[in-house]
Amino acid sequence: MTATTYRTCPRSGLQFESQAEKLMIANAVAAVVALLVGGLLAIGVVLTRWPAVHWLAADTFYMVLTAHGIDMLIF
Repeated sequence: MTATTYRTCPRSGLQFESQAEKLMIANAVAAVVALLVGGLLAIGVVLTRWPAVHWLAADTFYMVLTAHGIDMLIF
């Protein structure tokens, strides 16, 4: 049986288990990546709807719009 290691937060004084801390960091990184991907897809949608730019073709626009919606809904 292995001993559980804890880290004490210097600000709050709370103790965090090291494995739980790794999971929290992985969750935060996944959330930031999902927001960045969703933001880039949103920029693609906005630039396509802007008449002066019209960046994507119609079929690609709907693929990007669907991907943006799924990314924002799930993540």
